[in-house]
Amino acid sequence: MKSKIFLATLAATTVIPAVVAQAAEGPFDDVPTNHPYAKEIGAMKEAGIITGNANQFKPSQAVSREHALLMLSRALPLAPIREGKTFLDVPATATYADVIAKAYRAGVIDGAGDNFKPKQVITRAQMAKLLVQAFHLQPRTNKGDFTDVAKDHWAKDYIDILASHGITTGDNGKFKPNEPVTRAHMAVFLQRAMAQQTTRADFVGQWEGTLTEAMLAMQLNITQDSAMISIPAQGIKDYPVTLEMKGEVAVMTVTLGSQVMTLESMLADGAMATVFKQNGQMFNMMFHAVEPEVITYEKVTLSVEGGNLQAALQLPVDVSKPVPVAIIIAGSGPTDKDGNSAVAGKNNSLKMVAEGLADKGIATLRYDKRGVGSNTALLTTEEGLVVEDYAKDVEALIEALNKDARFNEVHLIGHSEGAFMASLAAQHKQVASITSLAGAGRPIGEVLIEQLEAQSKPIANEAKAILAKLEQGEHVTDIAPALQSLFRPSIQDYMISWLAYDPAVLLQQTKTKTLIIQGENDLQVKPADAKRLSDFTANKAVYFKEMNHVLKDAPTDPAGNMATYFNPTLPLTEALVPTIATFIKS
Repeated sequence: MKSKIFLATLAATTVIPAVVAQAAEGPFDDVPTNHPYAKEIGAMKEAGIITGNANQFKPSQAVSREHALLMLSRALPLAPIREGKTFLDVPATATYADVIAKAYRAGVIDGAGDNFKPKQVITRAQMAKLLVQAFHLQPRTNKGDFTDVAKDHWAKDYIDILASHGITTGDNGKFKPNEPVTRAHMAVFLQRAMAQQTTRADFVGQWEGTLTEAMLAMQLNITQDSAMISIPAQGIKDYPVTLEMKGEVAVMTVTLGSQVMTLESMLADGAMATVFKQNGQMFNMMFHAVEPEVITYEKVTLSVEGGNLQAALQLPVDVSKPVPVAIIIAGSGPTDKDGNSAVAGKNNSLKMVAEGLADKGIATLRYDKRGVGSNTALLTTEEGLVVEDYAKDVEALIEALNKDARFNEVHLIGHSEGAFMASLAAQHKQVASITSLAGAGRPIGEVLIEQLEAQSKPIANEAKAILAKLEQGEHVTDIAPALQSLFRPSIQDYMISWLAYDPAVLLQQTKTKTLIIQGENDLQVKPADAKRLSDFTANKAVYFKEMNHVLKDAPTDPAGNMATYFNPTLPLTEALVPTIATFIKS
């Protein structure tokens, strides 16, 4: 019996050492699992970047310059960017001659004159330069602040870039730039650099951004196999783009005839920080991922002249009893239901108004204008279009909502030109109230001249001559290139019909309760317009000191003000929605 117990104990003790030995095994015999860099070394071994010899890695051994390039060549393709060079100390028969030649052609190394010194150990400073150039690393805001790297050190910029990416952290505030790189540290640096490497796959998706200097909205559609750009204001849609990855930078080239545009983009906090280059000029811009629209409204189809109009009905949570409903009418140009335009940018101002009013118990109906978005089919040509066509759409919506038992009264909210359309529609259909948001108070001709004079007096003078003829109902053929988009022949019928009205007189004729709201930082419509509307109608005008034309607080300088036109995350002026809601419910 004692013999059996002894054998059982012996069997148990033979198992334990085997388990302990297995736990101690690392990627190499001389790199156990408790080695501080076992994980990184193991990852590099698994990737085939390091191999060792007879399962020995020699982690503390210094790395030669040629061995550093060997590891790097296994980690990166090293595409050539220049002609080759022959180093005197690297004969064609040398073991790593091909690797060294490839690294030179890739622009990763330059050597020292006509020599490369392949057997010399690589220092930590040299390694920093090597990795920055090989991985095309760009500087980030957080930098290393190493006490042993002077400001005038030849490799400081490379070391700072490496630290900004978290590839090196140093040792107690020191980088030790002149010390040799050990094989263990080389594996760690490579593993960290590769872990951050940006690939084309990281850029795949739909992106939108605006070149604010030119007020030019752009969209990018990037897949694994292709890339396309759309610039709606210039009639460019899904135009092919050449995309090349240079480290973490996606370089996109657009060739339009003799014109070449380049966009160099880096990912930053979920966006693409981009440098736009054309004709020797450079501008910074941001692209943001296009998020799928979250539908918080009821999609409705309403009958209008010429077909059906698609609209968004935003309802309050509680519709157990009838509530007020307001039709939101967008401003001029190809503007959609959310207040966004291919020309004026994406700001979501009208979407925010609708959602804000729903929170306060007021329903809204908003829609893409004829010829825009979901209602593109309602307008196949600009020719023959007049302002009354848009006003008739509003009239049809008023009629439909008056028949809907969920609503007890219908209101109109017009933004910019939409305020004019509200007044025009209210001539024929009765509504409970009109809210004018940044609506012009003078004939459109005066407003246009004022806007053009702020840009160019000679152009404004040409526009005056054109407007004088249009006001007489005459069409114009001699139009300067700078004014073609504004007075192109296909839109002149529309301009003639618009010029026939004075918005202050028109609003007065509605005899409808009206709220006039104007921002004092509006670059397009001035407080004087609101005052004129108020004087003609004896209705109250409310002024918001910092609000601009897209209903958001903005600075007075034009560049900062215009930047808000392209920021859909910027909230509305805080008191705007409460002011409208109080007025509608009063």
